[in-house]
Amino acid sequence: SEGVDIIIALDISNSMMASDKAGQINRLKKSKLDIEKLIGKLGGDRLGLIVFAGAPVVQLPVTEDLAASKFFLSGINTNMISLQGTDIGSAISLALVSFPKEDKRQKVLIIITDGEDHEPNAILAASDAFRNKVTIHTIGYGSEKGAPIPVYENEKYKGLKRDQDGNTIITRLNSALLKEIAKAGGGIYVAASETASPLEIIRKEIRKMQQTEIASAKFPEYEDRFQIFVGMAILFLLLEMLLPNKSFDLFTKIIQNAG
Repeated sequence: SEGVDIIIALDISNSMMASDKAGQINRLKKSKLDIEKLIGKLGGDRLGLIVFAGAPVVQLPVTEDLAASKFFLSGINTNMISLQGTDIGSAISLALVSFPKEDKRQKVLIIITDGEDHEPNAILAASDAFRNKVTIHTIGYGSEKGAPIPVYENEKYKGLKRDQDGNTIITRLNSALLKEIAKAGGGIYVAASETASPLEIIRKEIRKMQQTEIASAKFPEYEDRFQIFVGMAILFLLLEMLLPNKSFDLFTKIIQNAG
């Protein structure tokens, strides 16, 4: 099989719980569905998962087991990291040291976020990753108009997130930053709201990269021939049933005389 090593860094900050259109699923659920679709189309690629908010955590090391990646993806939620905020730069740095060390493999980092970064080091981290042969693509979930952030306690809706003055906090897509990160990382930026399959666009970009052999195996294939001998045995049995006993007696005498 041939492929590349891919790490998906998924933003799980509270702002990803926002729904940008009435009746629409929130940003996090939409991104998880898109990731699941991508996993179903990966062939010989290996995949890892990182989740991040105010800090990043490796959810799944890079693996060939795509079934395991679906399992770990299903359990991702905003409660996994207590430190809130969005630190994209730290997620990039963690991804850089989380890739397997083989230099011959192509390495891709896909960052999925609304781009509301609270730290200033994301572009520098992307440049550093690209120097280390890691290509970075970014996908922005959300809208420029923005949406309020719902608050849940024990999975029960408690209202909207507000600032100290009681004003509703609006979370907006920061597409400008995500474009800069992708540019510094040698990749592309995709706005999730402008396509039904944002990760499919990224997958096609990955397919343009040089594929590296991950593993190979040889299996011998044997072709069964027993049917010939079974057929001959059945034929002789039928002949025995059809021919009279005298024929076999004559055949026996001929053999004895020949001897």
